[in-house]
Amino acid sequence: MSKRGKAEATIGKAGLRDLLSHFEHVDFLSLDDNYDHTKNCPDHWTDFPSAVISLTIDGKTKSVEHYHGCRGLKVLDDLSELEDHVDRVAGSKRWVGRYSRESPLGSTHMYSN
Repeated sequence: MSKRGKAEATIGKAGLRDLLSHFEHVDFLSLDDNYDHTKNCPDHWTDFPSAVISLTIDGKTKSVEHYHGCRGLKVLDDLSELEDHVDRVAGSKRWVGRYSRESPLGSTHMYSN
């Protein structure tokens, strides 16, 4: 990353509808607020990054914190897919590096384009 700070982008109505359908598919509003080494994590791997994803509708915000080393529940796979989809639609790749969730020996490799 060459520059720190806030970055913004705009998506069209079709992109917004697409994102909302993905949030509905995972029943985002009913998810727990945190998936880390707590009761929501049957299998815990170390040294992985976390993501926070938020949705605001009608002035109410729901956020979910997701540690990517937390494994063992289908909802975690669904949440990862939602996070990846948000990144694709928003074009986040232009602002951040990439990492592999399936790195060898459980390590996380960060790299940029």
